[in-house]
This record gives sequence, C-alpha cells and structure tokens, in this order.
Amino acid sequence: MNNFCSSDVVDPLMEEHEHSPPLQPVQDKTVIHQQLYSSHVQDVRTLNAPRMEDNNTLSNNYNDKSSNGLLNYSEMNMMRIKAAIEANVHKMHFHHIYNYMNNRPSLLKRGLVPVMAMDELGCRYLQAKIDEGNFLDVEIIVSEVKDRLHQLITHPFGNYLILKIFQAKDIVTMDQINSLSFMLISNDQKLLDVCIHDHGTRVMQNILENIENTFTLYEVTRAVGRIIVALMKNINGSYVVLQCLKLFPPEFKDIILDEVVRNCVNVARDKVGCSVIQKFLRHVVGNAITLLIVEIISKAMVLAEDSYGNYVVQYVIKMMWPRANQMIIEVLRGKFVRLSLNKHASNVVEDLLRYCEYNDAAVIVEEIMRSRDFLTVLKDPFGNYVAQRALQCTKGRLCRELCHLIISKNRKLRNHLYGKRVLAMATACLKVQ
Repeated sequence: MNNFCSSDVVDPLMEEHEHSPPLQPVQDKTVIHQQLYSSHVQDVRTLNAPRMEDNNTLSNNYNDKSSNGLLNYSEMNMMRIKAAIEANVHKMHFHHIYNYMNNRPSLLKRGLVPVMAMDELGCRYLQAKIDEGNFLDVEIIVSEVKDRLHQLITHPFGNYLILKIFQAKDIVTMDQINSLSFMLISNDQKLLDVCIHDHGTRVMQNILENIENTFTLYEVTRAVGRIIVALMKNINGSYVVLQCLKLFPPEFKDIILDEVVRNCVNVARDKVGCSVIQKFLRHVVGNAITLLIVEIISKAMVLAEDSYGNYVVQYVIKMMWPRANQMIIEVLRGKFVRLSLNKHASNVVEDLLRYCEYNDAAVIVEEIMRSRDFLTVLKDPFGNYVAQRALQCTKGRLCRELCHLIISKNRKLRNHLYGKRVLAMATACLKVQ
C-alpha cells in the first residue's frame, strides 16, 4: 500500500473541498454550491495519468524526504498533469486542467508550453499570458516554443501563439524576435515546409512584417533566396516571395530578384511558376525587371513551345516594353513556321503579329509566305489561326500579296476543315483592298 494514503499527509485539493463555502439559498428558492474555481472542477489525481503504485522511485523519494512531503506531492501532481495532456485525454479533462492552471501560473515552468499550444484552450491560455505582459511568463513561453517552432507554425492552434509572439512588440523583446527568426531559417527544408503550408504561409508573411533588425532581415532574405525555386512553384510559397518584394528594402529585393532571374526558365515552365513570374513582371520596377525581361527574351524559343512558358512570353509581348517585341522576333527569326504549327507557340506568333510594329509584323508574315510549308500552315489546326491573324494585321501591298497566294491554293483549301476558313477570310480581305 502506498504511503500517500497515510492520514498525516496533507492533500491541498481535498483541503480546499473540505473548506468550501456552505450551501446558500437564492431568491428562487433553489440551492447552489459556491465553488472556488468551477462547477465542474475535477481532482487532477483522477486524470488518465501514471498510477502512483507504478512509480516506486517517487514513492521512495517521498519517504526519504518526509519533511518536504507537500512539495514532493505537488511535484508529482505536476507530472500527472503533464502525462495526462501528452496522452491526449478527453477535452473535458483539458477544461479541468486549465481551470486548475488559471489559479497556478507556475505551471508554465513545467515544460508544458508546446503541448498546451497545440490545444485550443491551452493556446488561448498562453496568448492571455503574453497579453498580461509578465516578463518571466513571456520568457518561459518563448524559450519553450523555440525548439518546436516549425511544428507549431503549421499547427491549427499553435500557429496563433507564434503570431501572437511576433505581433506583441511591446512585450516580446527584439532579442527574442531575432532568436526565433534565426531558429526559423536554421533549416532550409523546414523553412520551405512552413512557407508552403496553409497555416505556415500566413504566419511567415506576418513574421516578415515584424522583423526590424537589419541583419536578421538580411539572413532571412538569403534563406528565402536558397529555396526560391520551390517557393515560386507553390501557391502558398509564392505569397511569401511576393511579401518579401513588397516589404524589403531595395538592396534585399535585389538578392531575391537575382535568384528569380537565374532560375527564370525553370520557374516559368511550371504551372504555378508561370503565374508567379507574371506577377513579378506586374509589380517589380527598376533595373530588376529589365534583367528579368531580357532573360525571358533570350529563352523565348524554349518558353514559347512550353505549355506554361508560352504565357510568360505572351505577357512580355503585351507589356509593349521598348524594343522587347523586336528583340523577341530576332530571337525567333527562321522558326516562325515551326512555331505556327505548335499548339502553344502559335499563340505567341499571333500576339507578335497583333502587338508589334507593322514593319516587325511584316518580317513574320513574309517568312511564313516564303516557306515551302506555307500550305501546311494554312491547313494546320493551329497554323490556320496564325494565317488569319496575318490577314488581319497586314495592309497594302503585303496584304494583297498574301491574299493572292492563299487564293491560288483554292483547290486544296476549299474542302479542308481549317483551310476553307483561311480561304474565306482571304477572299473577303481582297475585296476591301
């Protein structure tokens, strides 16, 4: 039989119950019991925790230090509470535990913070402790979440505690913010996992808003640069990159943009990445955007034929950047027939005909007209749209010459599914010339 059942041991919880206020009448003649904490407070010893008869060591310690029996008993109560939490007991048990904690703030020192943060009630309790502004409580919370920072950021409840820590600038010190920031970027893979997570991306964007130390910001920028490709190929990750460009000073933006330019083709050929590159082109200004456009133009052939990369080239064409379209035509010259027959690249050729200067458009039209595969273009499922766009974008001598060339192939086009469309447009254009 355990010594804890001895009659000379003082049980603080039982003592509280013994001294509870008596029953008192109320106006409606019903009777209530005024309890100290809650109407459902449960003796913590009944929680699903290790039984005392299984812990001979603790029992022996108690016998050896009988003069401090109450202190040892309290210590063992704390161990029971921690074990109950980590065993994921029923929510009602958690409710009782937090009622108990509200009257015993020293529980913050018992190593429960990360586990509490991953419970809804526990997370609220910890946030309230931060709002109270007690330096020691805040120090305990920050020090204990540090080693499990990445896990908490991506947790449905834990992420709110991390947000609270970074937002509480009047309570949390700059050194504590910097310490957590360096822990966050200490592992590239864990940082990436945070940034692409549904909860993590929101927290990360908020963290970027609250980092004020220049050196810390520089190190965060470098860390983001190391995982830039993976971030830009993920929707959540791309928001983190765009947040960097929105908030960072120019010298730090350039670090990220240099990585974007270096990996432009890789990113632009990705389903998500092609959209992110277009956002960059829309929001970035200065020398960085020039470098990005030049890189896209130099890789225009590869991108034009790609199922996603072609959208990036089209976007640059529609931007009407000075000399950009002329440079694209120079890069693609000699390959316009091939591009016209490609499902994706034919859209690029059409946009060039539509948005570039007339003399530049004439270069494309004449190259296709002079090709021995001209008829193939007219009859192609994609090439016929290029031919129709050419008829719309040309005028004068070049338009008449193109119309006559198409009509001369009347016999091969009039009964063809795609060719007859081009033939009909050429006939109509010739009448208005």
